[in-house]
Amino acid sequence: MPTKAFSSRRSAAAGRVFLSSPGKVSINRFPLSRALRSPILTFNCPNLVRSDTAILKPVRVQLNAQRRGRPRGRECADGWYVCLCVETDIAHLPVNANSIGIDVGIKSLIVTSNGETVDNARHLYKAERKLKRLQRAVSRKKKGSNNRKKAIKKLALQHQTVANTRKDFQHKVTTRLIRENQAISVEDLTIRNMLANHHLAKSISDAGWHQLVQMLDYKARWYGREFVKVSARHTSQDCSVCGERNTSLTLSVREWTCTGCGTLHDRDINAAVNIKNKAVGHTVLARKAYKPVGVVARESPRL
Repeated sequence: MPTKAFSSRRSAAAGRVFLSSPGKVSINRFPLSRALRSPILTFNCPNLVRSDTAILKPVRVQLNAQRRGRPRGRECADGWYVCLCVETDIAHLPVNANSIGIDVGIKSLIVTSNGETVDNARHLYKAERKLKRLQRAVSRKKKGSNNRKKAIKKLALQHQTVANTRKDFQHKVTTRLIRENQAISVEDLTIRNMLANHHLAKSISDAGWHQLVQMLDYKARWYGREFVKVSARHTSQDCSVCGERNTSLTLSVREWTCTGCGTLHDRDINAAVNIKNKAVGHTVLARKAYKPVGVVARESPRL
């Protein structure tokens, strides 16, 4: 049975259990077993989380599923959140015949093999001016003072706003892609190594590629879709029509013409098509580029 991890901000069924009262916590008890046997789990949480810095008021939670494990509390910049893990049946989406390859980038967050482009919202860059101002305000305050603590909280709230805005945007994009397509393939990128490039590290982190791929992965498993990661080797350099490899292609070149067949390629769309072809085991000149050719087929055993 699939397992969903609900937080107070993800599901009304899990109940809104957002807590933000300063003080001390005395929360450590669980619901009675009689409540656990009910199909609609409703219980009070007088003792849920322990903390020396905050008081969490007792809250009433209603779940339409069986709770698993111990509820956990987490302190964020804007207060406390309680996370509950439950087991629930997730209805699979209707099967369709659409399949796409996705190339992630910086200027365009997503480019698909059918030509669709999703622009990068650049959440961090848009908030950078305000973040710098708040950071300067923290630096000007005396260490240990109440004013410095207030300034730090304002800075933390702004950082959380950026993270929440990015996450909300990615949820909307990934949910739409999962609903519209039966099979989705992406590059298996080593993002940690890519962050070593100090010219691109900030932009890559702002784009949130890792979180985006994670969302596609678990949503595909929830809703009965196919999700595959393929090798990122030569996806931009290979012509998706004839398989000719352009080894002189640099990152600054966004369009190029294949010397083998004369096709004019958009770099990102061509890469997305190659990613899709790899996922279904039909890469052009696969025997030459990948030995043996069976490796390509084994990259996507479910497709």
